[in-house]
Amino acid sequence: MMMEAVMSRVPAFTLYGDGRVIVAQVPAAKGEAGLNGVPQQELRESRLTEAQVQDLLHFAIFDGMLGVSKEEFPVLVMDIPTTVFQLHAGGIDKTVKVAGIGMDPPPGPDAATLKALAQLAERLGSITGDAAYVAPASVAILAETQPAPGSPVADWPWPDLAPAGFVAPPPNDPFGLTSHLLTDAEATAIGIENGGSAAPTTYRASDGKAYVVVVRPALPEEAAAAG
Repeated sequence: MMMEAVMSRVPAFTLYGDGRVIVAQVPAAKGEAGLNGVPQQELRESRLTEAQVQDLLHFAIFDGMLGVSKEEFPVLVMDIPTTVFQLHAGGIDKTVKVAGIGMDPPPGPDAATLKALAQLAERLGSITGDAAYVAPASVAILAETQPAPGSPVADWPWPDLAPAGFVAPPPNDPFGLTSHLLTDAEATAIGIENGGSAAPTTYRASDGKAYVVVVRPALPEEAAAAG
């Protein structure tokens, strides 16, 4: 995938402890191609009751076998996407990676677990948002790049924010991309309203290096972590 597509990705489904659900879904009336030809997604949200939250967690941990699953299910096939489940509830902190979820699993001890995880992914994917997600701010994702000859490179837009001011990700982050929660003034400097998104842009900073920046709506935990 293009780096910009990786940088703009957010979880397809997130359930919070208060019942809030945020999903990334393709608008039914749009579906225009985005980066890498992937339809442009939008973030939407809804609310589950406490009973619905507990039912979904029970399904995930037991019926979906997330509670007893091992942490990784690789496959020896090129270009197969990996689905990642993260669970932080009921004293359980677990990450499970499944490559090629939904494919017919080979016979063996993992077959039942893989089928259960596929059913969990299907159930989570069936939950849609009933309102547009209103982000508390925008987050800028940064990656150093080498622009192709002749490609446009803009001047760095934030005089009081250097690339070194972007925050490094946690050690277990698979991509290692730094990020920064934009202030209202920083969002205005790139022509957006804070909480919105901006097309990937390559900038030349004062250190002489070029950086590609992707700006998208911040998730609640991203805004909370930034204080």
